[in-house]
Amino acid sequence: MDQGGRWEDFYGSIQKVLTCSTCPHSLAQQAVSAHWSLHIEVHMSSTVKQCLEAFFTPASALDKYWCDCCGRVGTSTLSPTISALPTILMIHLKRLVLGKKIQHLVGIEEELDLSPHMQ
Repeated sequence: MDQGGRWEDFYGSIQKVLTCSTCPHSLAQQAVSAHWSLHIEVHMSSTVKQCLEAFFTPASALDKYWCDCCGRVGTSTLSPTISALPTILMIHLKRLVLGKKIQHLVGIEEELDLSPHMQ
């Protein structure tokens, strides 16, 4: 068995954009890693597709964000997108939420279309 492996197959990256709510200033951060996985919370009656949509939905990030551009303190929005998809994508479903184990089944589609989440 080859111990070297094909690590490059697991490399991918997510770009997270932090946007000021007061002005249009944005700050982008690129996260590249091997063995890339998405940690997504699973809710009742969910599918992997629904979990991915929730993961990539822009959300409030910081309540007291200080913007370098306008110099004001306000809120910000965090918007994640996929900037480079790995050949092999591992998805990690969280089974513990606030110390409680999730017991229900999660549906998975035969094919996942990730293009809506790409940059």
